[in-house]
Amino acid sequence: MGKEEIFLFVFCLITGLLIIFFRYKDESKLLKFITPNNEESQIKKETKKIQDDYFIESDIIKKAKVEEFDYKEIPEELLEKKLKKSEERKEIQVKKEIESSMIKKEETEKNIKVYKDMVFVKGDEIIKDGKKYFVDSFYIDKYEVTVRDYKKFNKNYVPPDGFDNDLLPVVNISYYEAEQYAKSIGKRLPTENEWILVARGNSNLIYPFGNIFDKSKGRLECQWEEGPDVIGQYPPNINGIYDLSGNVWEWTSSRYEKTFEVNKEYFILKGGSWYYSKENCKVESRRIEQGNFTAIDIGFRCVR
Repeated sequence: MGKEEIFLFVFCLITGLLIIFFRYKDESKLLKFITPNNEESQIKKETKKIQDDYFIESDIIKKAKVEEFDYKEIPEELLEKKLKKSEERKEIQVKKEIESSMIKKEETEKNIKVYKDMVFVKGDEIIKDGKKYFVDSFYIDKYEVTVRDYKKFNKNYVPPDGFDNDLLPVVNISYYEAEQYAKSIGKRLPTENEWILVARGNSNLIYPFGNIFDKSKGRLECQWEEGPDVIGQYPPNINGIYDLSGNVWEWTSSRYEKTFEVNKEYFILKGGSWYYSKENCKVESRRIEQGNFTAIDIGFRCVR
């Protein structure tokens, strides 16, 4: 055999081996090509077990596979590697969930503005007259509007005799006057539902301070001549709001529709006053008055 023939033979042999290698480079096909039939099924079986047991993401499926798979047949290093990757994935997922929760919390806090002497009230359901109502979020004054506050709006305001302390709640104010004051400072009067949400949240409390009447919790059941007290002298309720029960009745923007009088608007007042009984200080209690009505036990607070 000449040199050229030997060279050609070697070239063809190498070329053939390369073709076989690249064509059957997949492990299972290569093993099938180069191993006897009696070893082929065992190798194929081991390969399938590894694929089935270690490349399945679902923990539930993995658990089911574990029950019917013998880990003694798996190389220890491979087992540790796969378990480590699984733990790392879980740790990364937990971190992502925590970060996502923190971002949402920060976004919520950024959206909550801070107003002087006002409290943010998160939207929630209330129970009124045995029915459920949803109330959107809002801000409400911590205190009833004072004589000093109102005098800044109306310099001609003259409080009743004995009511001229600047820190007393302003009284003898009609609904329309209260509404004008609120608009002048970028606020408004609360609805009855908002007032109820502030007073007791989505619970069914009888009074803003609890279910048991406690005269020490507010300016309640006093003699007429005693009058209201200066704001903030009694403990706040669970929402941090003062004098919701007693002191002075508070106008709301909720109209009372059950009237047959033409061209007259009636509005709902809440909270009772220093002179009224404990029954009138309950959250469910109402007082109905015409919009231009005034009295020395009627005041208001604002929301926005």
